[in-house]
Amino acid sequence: MNSNGVVYRCNKSCPIGKRCFILKTAVTLKEPITVWHKCVAKKEDIPVTIGGKPPP
Repeated sequence: MNSNGVVYRCNKSCPIGKRCFILKTAVTLKEPITVWHKCVAKKEDIPVTIGGKPPP
């Protein structure tokens, strides 16, 4: 994969104002999927739904 691609970031409300990197793909995900992400602010795994639409 080259430097082009689709970057997905956390779309949850963040208490410290971050938009954490989740995943980079070569193409846009056509179907929404839920991934578990280690939240820096909450110090726990949170479910984040990505794909199905252009990333925020």
